[in-house]
Amino acid sequence: GGQISTSIKPSQAKLARKFGTRRAIAIRQEGETALDWIEDFITGEKIDCAFERCGRFHAAHSEAHFQTLAKDAEALSKFENIAVEIIPKADQKKELGSDLYHGGVVYPRHASVHPAKYHHGLLQLALEAGAHVVGQCRAERINKTSAGFEIQTTQGQVTCKQAVSYTPLTLPTLCRVYCRRLTPTSHNTL
Repeated sequence: GGQISTSIKPSQAKLARKFGTRRAIAIRQEGETALDWIEDFITGEKIDCAFERCGRFHAAHSEAHFQTLAKDAEALSKFENIAVEIIPKADQKKELGSDLYHGGVVYPRHASVHPAKYHHGLLQLALEAGAHVVGQCRAERINKTSAGFEIQTTQGQVTCKQAVSYTPLTLPTLCRVYCRRLTPTSHNTL
């Protein structure tokens, strides 16, 4: 865990079919913007979480997979100005230290953090700012009010001006009304 990429899925082409080219470009650019933002945030708030722009190697499991990765990487470079380095199988040992895969692609701008240290840093910032944090407390219903939100939880009702929701891929039914404003992830990503 702890990898931070610029990836926003689906592809720019798929987004363009749904939202138009201009909006698709803007959506995809948010990945680059988010990576720069999180680096500035971690640095500015002095969160000790081993943030590093170490890059990421996306390995190909077959020759066909490598051809797909290489084609996609070339498109990212050409159309989205994303830095990529295509690594053929013959050169991957220098990058990865293994001949197990069939080449791959390096994304040199990608970064990593120590997830537990990042979480701890965020928690400390929230507590120092006066936030009330309750763990193991499921939200069962969220209602928008003129003053903010009323959230019914397993430990009672909370009234607040602003609320932050973090959720994995499957959004709970209580958030259906807000789904267009949430980004589901395929795993627990901070």
